[in-house]
Amino acid sequence: MFTYLGSRGDAITQQERDYLEFLHRTPAEDTSQDATRITLVAPMLLIAYGCLMPFLLLHFYVEPYQIGAGVIAVGESIDWSGLEPWFVLGPLVIHVPLGVVAWRVIRKRYTPEAT
Repeated sequence: MFTYLGSRGDAITQQERDYLEFLHRTPAEDTSQDATRITLVAPMLLIAYGCLMPFLLLHFYVEPYQIGAGVIAVGESIDWSGLEPWFVLGPLVIHVPLGVVAWRVIRKRYTPEAT
């Protein structure tokens, strides 16, 4: 509300539009194919972590926990009626989409074609 009251009657000039557009452009020195390739390793690792961690947690945390708690016997499959198996899916739900978004943003903003 205060922004509206304070900026009534103001108009954006062409010079201001050009400056705002300039601010949103990626600098040429930041668009390197080699640097982009190295930077894209982090989102790929994030996606790999999100895919691998649920399996590891199910195998090395939930299964021994359920065996120790007497929920399942050795060699039986995991009982999905408890919350523990569902909690280990968190990395998949969180890290994979974040990795995909990061990968897309980096590819779009920092490849030489982005300038």
